[in-house]
Formats: sequence, structure tokens, C-alpha cells
Amino acid sequence: MKALIFFAICLASVNITYSQDNPPGDSPYKPFYLSFNMRTNLTESSDVGFGTLVSGGYLFSENFSIRLTTGYLTSHVKETDYYNFNYDFNYESYVKTTTYIGARTIQTIPIDLSLRYTIPLTGFKPYALFKAGYELLVKESDFEFYEQYTVEKTGESIGKEDLSSNTSWNPSASNNAFVYGFGLGVLIPIDKQINLDISYICTEAGVAPLIHSFGIGIDFGF
Repeated sequence: MKALIFFAICLASVNITYSQDNPPGDSPYKPFYLSFNMRTNLTESSDVGFGTLVSGGYLFSENFSIRLTTGYLTSHVKETDYYNFNYDFNYESYVKTTTYIGARTIQTIPIDLSLRYTIPLTGFKPYALFKAGYELLVKESDFEFYEQYTVEKTGESIGKEDLSSNTSWNPSASNNAFVYGFGLGVLIPIDKQINLDISYICTEAGVAPLIHSFGIGIDFGF
């Protein structure tokens, strides 16, 4: 919610600035642009994900623009386990419950809005952006998901419950989620209205605690 409020304030500020200083009819630049990006996604997993993004943007001024982005991304989540203890009078000891979620591959469709601020310099244009939106789960690979019960005093295993097919426990349900992030990049002119786009974007609250995405693409102005 805080991210949405911040995004709305930034957007309102841009609209006010643009309406006062840069009337649409006097724009010295092309107001619309289209971007295509190939992404490399890094998480805590040792495996590397890949994807493609396409963005349509509108320039409010020479520095500020808003854009809508979608595409198809693959990311990897490493295996995790966590546990808790509960005293069991039958065993007169604590029983350790270990929950294990195996490594998995996630395929998602992101849909987000981003606000981009560009600084025109001689020969290239560095920029920073803030994004917010949703990440829609398309496919999740098969993985182990179970709880193991062990008597702490003796180390005796007293049961194992397979939760892989239990949708009420399956962590994939949490992957259709609100996401936000920030990025840095640079536009390198190739032609009058064509730029090489090199960028880094960090996304929070997606399929992994953090996704570090590096990309290269083409930005067309028209």
C-alpha cells in the first residue's frame, strides 16, 4: 500500500509539472516509445532464470515517463526448510516438526506500471525507475513439499506427511502477488529515435525474496 501511495504521488507530481511547463503541442521529442528487453534473473538459487519483457511508454516531459510492462519470465527458488517444537506428553519430550519445500522453477507473467526518470547527457541517457504491479503464476515445476516429525530426546522419526498435492498448503498460491521494485539503466543512442537499453531491476515480494534482473534491449521512440 505504501508503494502504491508513493507511486500515485510521483505520478501526480509529474502531471502537474508537465501541464505547467510542457504543453503537448510544444513537445520537442517523440512522446511514445516501445521497448523490448531480454532479461537474466538471479535469485538465492544457483540456477539462472531468463525472460522477455515488452513495454509501452509515454513521455510526460524530456525527463519523466510512465510505462506499462508485461512479458514472460522464468525464475528459480532454492529449497528451504524450517521447523518448530511442540511438547508431546505421549513422548514426554518436544516433537520437532520440520517443513521442507524443494527447489522449484517458476514461470510468471508480470504486469506492472513504472515511472522512469531520465537524465539526458552527452552521448547517453542514464535513468532510474520505480515499478509496482502484479506477478501472475503460469507454471510451477513439481517439487517435494512435506513435514517430518521427530522426537527431540531420542531423534526417533514418528511420521512424515507429504503435502505436495495439498493445494491448501502449496506455496504456489502465494505467487499471484503484488510486487514492487526499483531499477537503474542507461539508454545509448543508436539512431535518432532508437536506443540500446541496458538495465538492472530489483524486484521484491515475488516468487523469491529478491529477484535481481539484468537486461539488454531496444527502445524505439515514435
